[in-house]
Amino acid sequence: MTKTHLGLLAGLLLLAAACGGRSGAASTAQPESLPGRGAIRLLGVGPSDLDSILLDVESVELSCDGNALASTRDAGPFELTRHDNAWLLALFDMPAQGTIHVKIKLAGSGRWAAKGAYGAIDARGDAIEFDAPVGWFDRERHAVVQLDLARSLLDGCAGTKLLVPQLKIVN
Repeated sequence: MTKTHLGLLAGLLLLAAACGGRSGAASTAQPESLPGRGAIRLLGVGPSDLDSILLDVESVELSCDGNALASTRDAGPFELTRHDNAWLLALFDMPAQGTIHVKIKLAGSGRWAAKGAYGAIDARGDAIEFDAPVGWFDRERHAVVQLDLARSLLDGCAGTKLLVPQLKIVN
């Protein structure tokens, strides 16, 4: 191998490491499976005529019986047309008992693409909020917000889609 080939190979390896696999195969890591950990995840579900739906999360707030829970948040944006991966939004230490309140605020805008066309997604609506008893997390250790893509995106003006979340929470 020449120095040029070695340099090119090293550059490609650095590029692959920097990309972090976000656009590659679905992540199989489940840090919430560690004892005492819980997670909040986001999954796009249902048929959609769009090739790409990118949304980001502005904040995830967690509390248990009114007391804030420390959490770490994963970076977006999240490709929601990937039905094989529920994106990790937040990881937290599981309390022993009580009711967990979750508040997810989506970033104000996203992007969509389909058959060569593309546009913005207006996601400035209310936060997604739900409550769940700690026992609800016992088996799977996560809650998954399943966003129905076909029903949640409405045509707006000039190529913009309006996000009106139609969802369910599963574990």
